Amino acid sequence: LHSYNPPDEMPEARSTGQKIEDAGFDEFCVWHPHHTEEKGSRYKSPIVYENGEFLENMEGKYGEDVFADYIIDFMERNRDDPFFVYFPMALTHRPLEPTPDSPEFDDFVPPSNETLGARTWAKLEDWDDEARYYKDMVEYHDKVIGRANAKLEQLGNGSLPMSACPPRFFTTPQWPWLMYSHRQTSVMTSSPGRSRFNCRTAFCTMPFLA
Repeated sequence: LHSYNPPDEMPEARSTGQKIEDAGFDEFCVWHPHHTEEKGSRYKSPIVYENGEFLENMEGKYGEDVFADYIIDFMERNRDDPFFVYFPMALTHRPLEPTPDSPEFDDFVPPSNETLGARTWAKLEDWDDEARYYKDMVEYHDKVIGRANAKLEQLGNGSLPMSACPPRFFTTPQWPWLMYSHRQTSVMTSSPGRSRFNCRTAFCTMPFLA
């Protein structure tokens, strides 16, 4: 993560982390690529940075669907070669908000898109969320994982020999919603364009501190 603190919070720590562009992935599609005050929503109407450009026309779309669409397309495009996809999902991280399967989704306005540019944590994230949406978020999390797994099954059963279908590694979300840390760390070392396993690589959704 290139920079976590907003401008008036420990400014000496800003712009000291690794940029997603320098992390060694061939491709990426992420939320929160650079400065915290610019990150906005990760869920409804997300701010998504894809291969060096912010995506347009995100109004009403859902972040995890955008990331899953990208991953599925990446796997299809690289079906004839080894590949590695790193997908640390945004769900079920706070804020707890409606998903596309929630009745309130259409009318919901993400508060994080209304506090863009704030210079302190109090102004940037001084909004409430509702625990009742956590159930919806867990269920949508499973739905997105199901889409990615279905593509892998397709690639492994008929389109590709099973030996060519990449292994899957799944762990729990990076932190529970009731108590979470701002100091998570994930590091991948590779030269640009190739991973240590000599395969195409893609990073989707949330960069961590490196």
